[in-house]
Amino acid sequence: MGRGSIQKHLPVLAGLLAVVHLQGQTIYKTSPDWRSTDQHYATGGQFADLNNDGWPDLVVSNGNDMRREPLCVYINKKGILETSPSWISDDIDEHGHLAVGDVNKDGWLDVAVTVLVADGGRPGVKLYLNKHGTLSRTPDWISSNSFNAWHCAFGDPDRDGDLDLLVGSTDSYGSRRWPNFIFFNNNGVLESSPSWQTTDTLNLDHMEFCDVDDDGDQDVVAIGSGTSNWIYRNNKGVIRKVPDWHSTDSMTQFANTLALGDLTGDGRRDLIVSDNNQMPGGAGLFKLYAATGRSFTPTYSWSYDAGMVSAVALADLNNDGRLDMATGAWWDKVHIFLNTSSGLPATPTWDSTPSLVAEAIFFGDVNRDGLRTAKENKDIVTGKTKALHSLSEIKSAPRSLYYLDRQPIEKILRVVVDGKPLHSSSYCCNLVNSWISLKTPPAKSIVITYQHSVKLDMGITDWENNGNLIYYHQ
Repeated sequence: MGRGSIQKHLPVLAGLLAVVHLQGQTIYKTSPDWRSTDQHYATGGQFADLNNDGWPDLVVSNGNDMRREPLCVYINKKGILETSPSWISDDIDEHGHLAVGDVNKDGWLDVAVTVLVADGGRPGVKLYLNKHGTLSRTPDWISSNSFNAWHCAFGDPDRDGDLDLLVGSTDSYGSRRWPNFIFFNNNGVLESSPSWQTTDTLNLDHMEFCDVDDDGDQDVVAIGSGTSNWIYRNNKGVIRKVPDWHSTDSMTQFANTLALGDLTGDGRRDLIVSDNNQMPGGAGLFKLYAATGRSFTPTYSWSYDAGMVSAVALADLNNDGRLDMATGAWWDKVHIFLNTSSGLPATPTWDSTPSLVAEAIFFGDVNRDGLRTAKENKDIVTGKTKALHSLSEIKSAPRSLYYLDRQPIEKILRVVVDGKPLHSSSYCCNLVNSWISLKTPPAKSIVITYQHSVKLDMGITDWENNGNLIYYHQ
């Protein structure tokens, strides 16, 4: 259920076939268009084209704190996802959330997954490599240290053009404490013992890489249980092991999921936090901390009360150039908040018909009916998009990290640096948070061509054994 062992199951309302119009535009039906038939304690989920056929598959991690279960992959067959997974891992664990990225730079997406209950010396995080379209049935890499973990994330904090793995440790229902870790990537292989770890032992349920201060390198943003929100600052490729900022509105929140993106329209990435009220100190709110200066506002500027809140994700769902927000909670409806010119509305614009125990929300174009190609000419100092024909005088050092104007994206198609196409082994990317990081900064120019969708389908993992869900964009 989201790290709680509550056995109470609330009734699920019957789905309706009505279609809801969001600000004059039909986006999703209120009932799901697809549901998996297998029954697991589904937790992590992501759309990912694992076999490189152009159609995004669905990968799900199962188990939570309820039962040791496998990872599953539902293959996309030309726009139709199989309802029962054709790939199931041989190993089982009480899995937390997952992250997708090409770790070994072979052109195939790999999958990292956390272990929420790592009793008996089991690893805190594992990696399944993609062997030409099929994930290994057992992990190809495991952490040498054992710890409980809820989320993991890929990024490039050392600016060498490959994906490093960030993991927060947690034991929200117990008293154990560990540091929090980065496993660096060395020539396509993650180090088994993390060479970076925090000096503190905070319960940091979700940590993500993000260039908060817009200086061209990725800081670490963290939220957690019985603690506040934090930033561990990156200084030219080296992340501090002690945070230099934290929010001040609550030091006892039960925060389990975060999302990062520009919700206020100022070009800076803001922080959304789900602060669950199941544990003492939690407020039961989704909260927005807007970017300001080199950090976020110390107190939240927008909130929505939904009780045992959990999943949150950002995407431009009505194609107006502004990021919208989807949220989920335990035994509640999924909500969508369409961004207006003045920010997020006070109440949801759309609600799902069925109530469910949502653990992860994610977006992708499953049936490829909204694919578009975009090309962005980036200023190599500021990272901002400029006209494709324009040139700018280089007055300071160019950067390696570039955020794209769309979030999320489907695929990087082409990167041209200083007039020459760049091989994919010379950069890494994150499709959910929409950035690429180069091994070597450009000297004069960079143009990035990528694929995105104007009809994003919404996927949801459901802990309550009712199957995972997809809502197709209408």
